[in-house]
Amino acid sequence: MLYGDHYGISNSRNTSLAPLLGKDSETWTEYDNAMLQRVPFMIHIPGYTDGFISDTYGGEVDALPTLLHLLGVDTSNYVQLGQDLLSEDNDQTVALRTAGYYITPTYTSYSGHLYYTATGEEITNPDESTTAATKEIRNAVAKQLSVSDEVQTGDLLRFDTDTGLETVDSSSISYSDSLKSLKSIEKKLGDESTSLYSENGNQSTVDLFKAPSYMQLHSSSSSSSSSSSSSSSSDGS
Repeated sequence: MLYGDHYGISNSRNTSLAPLLGKDSETWTEYDNAMLQRVPFMIHIPGYTDGFISDTYGGEVDALPTLLHLLGVDTSNYVQLGQDLLSEDNDQTVALRTAGYYITPTYTSYSGHLYYTATGEEITNPDESTTAATKEIRNAVAKQLSVSDEVQTGDLLRFDTDTGLETVDSSSISYSDSLKSLKSIEKKLGDESTSLYSENGNQSTVDLFKAPSYMQLHSSSSSSSSSSSSSSSSDGS
């Protein structure tokens, strides 16, 4: 499974991307900011040949239920707020962290503005039907976030004993010791280790990561643009 953890840059800089997206920075709206919340989400199944692209609305909270169902795991006894993205019963409601922010196939609510998701047209005077529909969505989103906060901040999963999962001794887990723990596991497994580190001959793969900036990829065009701007300034003076 491969997915983007969050949006790329802050909203204050999104208008700089407008030309790259075929849009005008002068007419950029909160709808455009909302659409930039989208991230890649890909699942690779070794040996599977009937791959497809699913135009489905979902969030990170939906990743685990989707993966578990693909693996054939029965999640009926698990406390999960997400949905299986591949299920026909998925209502495709994406609750964003900020109160009142959400995206569905029909409506997008972002920064105090309401839009039709398919077209980006702002809804400034919603009719009764739209008002009722968006109220229902808003309440569902608020409830999901509230329950999520209560479960996490109250550590309520410690009371859930019907999942069939083994009880975890939290005192035995320390993220500061995670690297040491991983090295110990690799050493114990030896040639049977299937980690990326082991498969790369016990060498880091950091040097394989290349993430050049747009200007680095298009240095010639950037230089031409700068020269043109400088020339125009000189002519103007």
